[in-house]
Amino acid sequence: MLRLGKSLHGYVFKNNMGDSPFVCDALIDMFGKCGNVKKARWIFSTMSEKNITSWNSMINCLALQRHSSLAIETFREMEQEGPQPNQVTFMGLLNVCTHAGLVDEGLDLLSQAGRFDVAMDIVRDMRIVPDVVVWGSLLNGARVHGAKDLAELALRKLLELEPKSVDYGFMLANLYRTEAAQRKKATMIQ
Repeated sequence: MLRLGKSLHGYVFKNNMGDSPFVCDALIDMFGKCGNVKKARWIFSTMSEKNITSWNSMINCLALQRHSSLAIETFREMEQEGPQPNQVTFMGLLNVCTHAGLVDEGLDLLSQAGRFDVAMDIVRDMRIVPDVVVWGSLLNGARVHGAKDLAELALRKLLELEPKSVDYGFMLANLYRTEAAQRKKATMIQ
């Protein structure tokens, strides 16, 4: 089917239809599914307007062809200059991370994006016991997004894994102190 796809791409090019994001998204998807990542990336790079479908098509193309580092790099670019990621974006990233054995990286990406519901589903479904890296990734994301309950859970799990770590104990104490101060302030305002 790649030959037919190339013919369609030639037709699009000859008839000046390459400015349509809809057409470009379809070409990226087609070339990606046919294994021609180089052509898909070229089309993506020449697009003047990239919408959520464009970014997702490129990330999923890279995921399908097992180009994990390029898919993650594309996601990072999307965070900087593109639209907000959606569920399709994260499914592509999780696919990449799963196939490449990058569970920790996938959890970190989800945590940074504030997608704690998906991240916690992954942690619950893990076949191995979540380690310090997993809980640390969740803690960092929770702190960035102000998810106190998750930060508390992550700190408790980190303390279970490394009970002699003074740092985790201090962090947990600071979390409780900040929460108590906020409750006191809220009470005073009322």
